[in-house]
Amino acid sequence: MKKIIFITALLSLVVANALTSMAQVNYSVKFNWDDSNCHCNEPVTMKGKIIIREYPGGTLVDETVWFTMTSNPWTYNGYASGLRDCVDEHPCYTVYVFVAYTDNTGVCCSGSDSANTTGESLFETFYFPNTIILN
Repeated sequence: MKKIIFITALLSLVVANALTSMAQVNYSVKFNWDDSNCHCNEPVTMKGKIIIREYPGGTLVDETVWFTMTSNPWTYNGYASGLRDCVDEHPCYTVYVFVAYTDNTGVCCSGSDSANTTGESLFETFYFPNTIILN
C-alpha cells in the first residue's frame, strides 16, 4: 500500500512539473529602428517579427507571425510556452527582431538584429539594445 501511495505521489509531481513547464508566460520586447536609408513609395506598412531561441543551443522558444506596427519604437507583448528565468544571471535566450517596410511594390526596406538576454528581462520588458538599421 505504501508503494502505491509513493508511486501515485511521484506521478502527481511529474505531471505537475510537466504542466508548469508548458505554461504560457507573458513577455515583452521593446525595439527601435533607423529607416533613414529606406526609399519606399507611400503608403508604407511597417511590419515586425520576433523569434526567441534558447542560448546556447538554439532551441526555438517562440516565433511570432508578422505583425503591423504604427510607431517607432515599438513594444511587442507576447506569450510563450516554457519561457523561464535563467538559472544564474547569464543570458539564456537570444532574441531576433526583424523589421520590414512594404509598399505597393512589396518589401521595399528591411533589417534585423539579435541580442542575448535573461528570462527575467523578457518578463519585465526587454529593451533591445541595438537600433535595427533598415536598408
